[in-house]
Amino acid sequence: MDLLKNAKFSRLECSNADGDTTIDTMAVDMAGFDSVMFVVLLGSTVDEGVVLTLLADDSSDNSDFTETEATVSATGAAAAADIEKLMILNINKPLNRYVRASLEFTTQTAEVDGIMAIQYNANDGPITQPTATYSDGTTAAGVIGSATFASPGAASS
Repeated sequence: MDLLKNAKFSRLECSNADGDTTIDTMAVDMAGFDSVMFVVLLGSTVDEGVVLTLLADDSSDNSDFTETEATVSATGAAAAADIEKLMILNINKPLNRYVRASLEFTTQTAEVDGIMAIQYNANDGPITQPTATYSDGTTAAGVIGSATFASPGAASS
């Protein structure tokens, strides 16, 4: 399976050097997809950790997103050791059309290098990757370049 033709990659948040307030990503429209994976790129974290939660709504205007039971966390001693790692929240068949991630810092700061959404299990394909630039916090950043190779040989010098 060619992941580039069957999944959509979007950067929802840029880096946040010392996050200490909740980060709510922009909405992800699940029309045409059955699954989404939110990936948080963590920098240095601290003892108290972070919690990633799925929020859902039937509207994209951010007016009525509600928290779901889907969460993943890194807390306590494990969080202190989770430097330069990932947090992943995978959702299959969300009940609402629009979803977003909410990253909460439990009591102390944590460095976040970005948050992305990977939508997959597309109903139709191939998928064209978005190319927008994340500039105003309302448009997810797209893919600057991609390529697919089948059994590539050695590079010529």
